[in-house]
Amino acid sequence: MHLRVSLYYYQGAEAWRACKETLQGLKVRRPAKLHDHERCLIARRRERMSIGELARATGLSTFWVGEMERGAESCGRLVEFWNTKS
Repeated sequence: MHLRVSLYYYQGAEAWRACKETLQGLKVRRPAKLHDHERCLIARRRERMSIGELARATGLSTFWVGEMERGAESCGRLVEFWNTKS
């Protein structure tokens, strides 16, 4: 009995085997926990809001929203905003 295996399929299987052997010795690390200011930045981007829109919605200036999202200032008001929005 003769089985035909395409060269493309064979190369893919060989690459998978090599990758699997390489990854077996590696340990998987959990991602670090996000800080509040990072969560606020991610929430704004997911909502596709600009800093200006978020500033108007929270009653803050764009400067302070930027500082809070950078982590330079406490972002309590942003956290409160996103907690009430969801």
